[in-house]
Amino acid sequence: MLRDTILVIQVFFIVFIMIHSLHFRRAFWLNLDNELMSAPWLKTGEVLDGTYGTDDQSDYVSEWTDFEGVNVALLLKIHKDLLLAETVQ
Repeated sequence: MLRDTILVIQVFFIVFIMIHSLHFRRAFWLNLDNELMSAPWLKTGEVLDGTYGTDDQSDYVSEWTDFEGVNVALLLKIHKDLLLAETVQ
């Protein structure tokens, strides 16, 4: 079974919790408006979210249009885990 990892990033006293999904090969986090975001997660460990000089390939999950082959149950679990982690902060 593939496992996801949780990474906590603190930027300017704002804490972003990011889940790196092995299944999706993407990183997921909530933006300041609690919208679910994602960006590609490379094998090198880089997340293409525009930080540290990477290309910004982040997107809003709500704008995804092609769900063919997407494990929606796993996507909803990631969203739930991020929301729960947000309330614990």
